[in-house]
Amino acid sequence: MKPYRLKYLFVALSLLAGLLCNAQNFVKIKGLLDITNRPEIADSTFIRLNMEIADEFLFNNPDTSEYFVKRAKHKALEMHDTLALAKVFNYLGIIEYGRMHYLTARENYELSQNYYKRGGDAAGALKAMNNIGIIYTHLDESQMAERIYEEAFRGNMSNGRFEDASDNLYNIIAVMLEEKKFDSAAVRLRTLDSLIHVEKLDVNSSSLWGEIYLKTNQPDSAVKRLKLALNSSMK
Repeated sequence: MKPYRLKYLFVALSLLAGLLCNAQNFVKIKGLLDITNRPEIADSTFIRLNMEIADEFLFNNPDTSEYFVKRAKHKALEMHDTLALAKVFNYLGIIEYGRMHYLTARENYELSQNYYKRGGDAAGALKAMNNIGIIYTHLDESQMAERIYEEAFRGNMSNGRFEDASDNLYNIIAVMLEEKKFDSAAVRLRTLDSLIHVEKLDVNSSSLWGEIYLKTNQPDSAVKRLKLALNSSMK
């Protein structure tokens, strides 16, 4: 038996063991896996289906997810598929971030951003930029993280991607709170509240307000806001 067949068999058996408790997912993933191994499959379909399988395992079994992402990566490199590579490197960034390999995650997110730019996908490039900001936050490089979030925020606002802009703004405020810049955080939080109201976004800022009030010795206001955040999370 050829080595790649043995490797496929091993992965297939691993999938069987991991999915027996979830018949619906098992049937779906086994079906996708069977299609990806048909000799007549189109290259673009091979990439798409491997990424679909990878998505199923992205957070609960990152090693298996990585295997399928790398299958897609190999084919995308062969095809010079820029946007497929952008998605591949984004997934690899997520996987390495989950492993707390922050420098490797950043490298993957930066590659993802570059491929999105080359493919003309501005929204994808800005999402990757936000992810890079998150990495700098974990590396305790707050000023760099804040600058990156601000650039992503401006880009999303200018292109009408208000939900993504609210994510960027949320991250900016979180960094400001870490740096104890409470007045600046409150100013940006009012901007976030205005954006939520005008664009009718499904975002709740109460936990951020609660943190500001806690850290500025306003316990009554803090309790009120944190209760609102709790009630919102339970809906």
